[in-house]
Amino acid sequence: MLTALGISLDNRFESLGELADLTQSIMHHTAAVDLTPDGHMDKPARLYNLGAAFSTRFEKLGDLADLAQSITSMVAAVELAPDDHTQKPTFLVNLGKSLGKRFEQLGDPADLEQSITYHTAAVDLISDDHLDKPTLLNYLGVSLFKKFERLGNLPDLNQSITYHTAAVDKTPDGHMEKPSLLDSLALSLRHRFERLGDLEDINQSIIYHTDAVDLTPNGNPEKPRRLEHLGSCLSHRFEQHGDLEDIRKSIIQLKVAIDLTPHGHADLPLRLDILGTSFFYRYQCLRELGDINQAIIYEQAAVELTAVSHLAKPSRLSNLGTFLMVRFQQSGDLGDLTRSLTHMEAAMNLTPDGHSALPGQLNSLGTYFFQRFKKLA
Repeated sequence: MLTALGISLDNRFESLGELADLTQSIMHHTAAVDLTPDGHMDKPARLYNLGAAFSTRFEKLGDLADLAQSITSMVAAVELAPDDHTQKPTFLVNLGKSLGKRFEQLGDPADLEQSITYHTAAVDLISDDHLDKPTLLNYLGVSLFKKFERLGNLPDLNQSITYHTAAVDKTPDGHMEKPSLLDSLALSLRHRFERLGDLEDINQSIIYHTDAVDLTPNGNPEKPRRLEHLGSCLSHRFEQHGDLEDIRKSIIQLKVAIDLTPHGHADLPLRLDILGTSFFYRYQCLRELGDINQAIIYEQAAVELTAVSHLAKPSRLSNLGTFLMVRFQQSGDLGDLTRSLTHMEAAMNLTPDGHSALPGQLNSLGTYFFQRFKKLA
């Protein structure tokens, strides 16, 4: 009775978003767990329901105490459930996801290692023809990709690609999760290209990103992000090979992504930054003033929307300073030079001592001051 009531409240929260329903749900799930002895066959599922409710409240409020409670309850569920329990793969994968969320919040590598362990166990527990196999393979691939991002070990990235590829191969084209799986695979391949420079990786990444965009319906909230990924990937290939068709397509995809992104969205500054950079790359090839003007417009917007405390603020200020200096070199407008110096100084002041970008910023700033000296002499 308590469990059924808790689940009903969970469902009503999903429909209406009333926090009171979720709070009541946690109370009922807690009572159900407390009244169920450890040897009871329903104890693992009741612990899992409680953990899932705490996880949902964490997503709503961001309270790490809720996430810790979620993990504690799900660990207990996993430990009590035998391997032949029909829900054990679900317990394992969601415990892995909760640990992954805590890793993203706190950066503790132990959480990430445990996340990978539980995702691996979930994959191993279900048959290859199980309907959920692709989803579980994808979660494992994502966890390994996060480990690669943290430690930079290529074997982790290779494993991530292996699992993402298997997830894509096992999913029919009409499946609603196919675009997400394609996007994850494409991202991993792009990062391997950035590491090794193998053209086949970036070519495959663009193919998969294109498929992900094409399979994502208009109006889907993931459409802008997938367009951004495709545009960024095309820009990366242009950097390597200089094919103007790639940068033209990059600009088109990124413009659409920005048009579909509501003002105030957290990803808008990033998309503006990538588009500004793409216009700058094209300017470097064609030397058309319109491209450097567009680069400055989009980068200025990215800078204005990026908080001072954001890690990307210095790099975006530096980009804007560079673009303005380049335009000054073509137009001779002293105002561009002055603004360039202002932004480069701001970038340097926000960059911590010892950061790898600092020497380049200092060098650029010195060069730009010398340019102003020559202009005014």
